[in-house]
Amino acid sequence: MGFKGFEKDKLIRLADEAMWYALRRVVRVEGVEWGREEGVTWILTPGRKDGCNNVFDLHLGSDTAPAEVDRLIDKFRSRGLDSFWWAGASSRPGDLPAMLGDRGFKEVEILTGMALSLDRFEDRADSPEGLEIRLVEDSGTLKEMLELFGPAADLTPLQARQTYESLLDPDGSPDPVYRHFVGLKDGRVVCSTSYFLENDRVDLDYVSTDPGYRRRGYARAVFSHALREARREGCRMALLQASKMGRPLYLSLGFEELSELSVWSDKRKEA
Repeated sequence: MGFKGFEKDKLIRLADEAMWYALRRVVRVEGVEWGREEGVTWILTPGRKDGCNNVFDLHLGSDTAPAEVDRLIDKFRSRGLDSFWWAGASSRPGDLPAMLGDRGFKEVEILTGMALSLDRFEDRADSPEGLEIRLVEDSGTLKEMLELFGPAADLTPLQARQTYESLLDPDGSPDPVYRHFVGLKDGRVVCSTSYFLENDRVDLDYVSTDPGYRRRGYARAVFSHALREARREGCRMALLQASKMGRPLYLSLGFEELSELSVWSDKRKEA
């Protein structure tokens, strides 16, 4: 269908940058260390293998990349930490995944960058009976939302807590840069979607559904509600990085595939 008014190459880069933005928010959390160096951003949780230990937003020169990759790997390993490397379509060098594979890393996830022109979004699906969709305005509901999202995203309890804290303002309330929507059934959060606005586009994240409510229209209802709200706020384009589980839903709503983002880890089994 194409992307009205947007170049595909630019959308690929913006989809990657949306992921980097979400990962980078963890620098707000007390106790993490981080660096935004030329061509790379890294975040580590001292003494905690189960914390956020990520390397992303990589734009390294081909001639310097091998030495820089080795230096960054050693930054984590010298402190007894495993690390996760995020290689998007816009990451450089282009052979970064092969470089990581040569150093003992394993590909642990592939995300699909996707986009939808909101003027083409039409969703007439009815919400499941009894589902109440609500904007999150308090930290308690936000915490409940992250408790749902954490297991779905394979986050450790510490990573889920760090993600939750990264979404708070200094006063402890939800940071208004994000709009979080939850679906409640009998007063309990069973599905969620979040987005943040960037000029005339919206970047979606934190999509999750309680396992007992999957494939019953709950995710579609809350996600479609978020898209309608974004369009009402003047957004023309929606972007996201889709998991394998979420991809069929987004395709059914009209999203088109842009690119792939691979996640690599050198996590080793405990003896």
